[in-house]
Amino acid sequence: MKQSKAKGRVSLATDRLAAELPLHAGILAQWRIVEDTSIGTMAIGYNRGRLTLYFSPHFVESISLEELSAVLSHEANHVLFGHCEREPVANENKRAMVIAEETTVNEWVSGPLPGDPIVLANYPALPPNEDTLTRYDRLLTILPEAKDTLDDHSRWEQIRASGVLGNSVIATAIARVWDQMTPEQKAKVNLPEKAKKIVEQAVRSAGASVLSSGTSQVPWQKVLRRYVGQAMNRRPVFTKPSRRFPDLVGILPGRGRSGSKPRILAAIDTSGSMTASILSDISAELSVMAKTHEVIVVECDNKIRDVYPFRPIGVVHGRGGTDFRPVFQSDFLRQHKPDLVVYFTDGCGSAPIEPPHMPVIWVLTGGGKKPASWGKELRIC
Repeated sequence: MKQSKAKGRVSLATDRLAAELPLHAGILAQWRIVEDTSIGTMAIGYNRGRLTLYFSPHFVESISLEELSAVLSHEANHVLFGHCEREPVANENKRAMVIAEETTVNEWVSGPLPGDPIVLANYPALPPNEDTLTRYDRLLTILPEAKDTLDDHSRWEQIRASGVLGNSVIATAIARVWDQMTPEQKAKVNLPEKAKKIVEQAVRSAGASVLSSGTSQVPWQKVLRRYVGQAMNRRPVFTKPSRRFPDLVGILPGRGRSGSKPRILAAIDTSGSMTASILSDISAELSVMAKTHEVIVVECDNKIRDVYPFRPIGVVHGRGGTDFRPVFQSDFLRQHKPDLVVYFTDGCGSAPIEPPHMPVIWVLTGGGKKPASWGKELRIC
């Protein structure tokens, strides 16, 4: 389908942000872009497992590219500042909160915004560089007049209604971009302290390096969640060049396939080498994974002993030798249709020469070696 003029302008404005605001541009590039004539300007929402940017074609075509880039920066700031997923508290003053949110994000937008936006200059009683909630408390005593927002905040309810899944999508989007940025690009990131903490929390939860220099030791569970997120969310793909902007590989993504109901086949090597302590850790991690994915557990030593939807793992069946090939038999994979296979093992056993058509993560215990040339490797420390 041919891209509309308005949608093309959104892509071009995002591209313009990449040089000075690579974190913002990278986050925006992962969103689903949807034309919506029912809104006046733009709105952030959640649709089919992805953040979604709704926009009015008339609005996009009526402003300059410089103004459009500033509006997109405004939208990315709402995500980076944690506004979209924050649940309103009881008896919250909506007018004061909207002004607090808008002045805070717009303070960190350098380009010209169209129309009559809510900016800090309109409120002399508000000091600069304050976070949203501090400003909200101040505004409760001022009670300023209501003004129209630059964008439509009502669609944030889509993110809030999705609960932990929506929060996870936001955190994954932030972490994925940060992990692909160069040190030079990271040095350009200029955010208030509250937003930096949100970025750092998202990055840590995905197992990537943090905002400060150097790297940190990350538990294997967090690294596994990061690998699973990369494997299951094949759209966008940062290692694949964008068709329109091939020079921005790593910042603007290419396109890939993503299932709406991701299914993980969690194969557990039930040979004698897997201790009760390790099995307990695996069970605990799968319980976290099962909150957002369909997890099918496969107990296998030298043959498949049991298959079931995830439940806490207690006594396992097997305890013989190890053979990985039964799990990767084509008939078995066709029956269960996994989007991803995660295999927990010490790596000592026979594996197929050819990889399956879905991604595989080998989670290795002790000093075990990856049993095949294919698949991603992770070690339980």
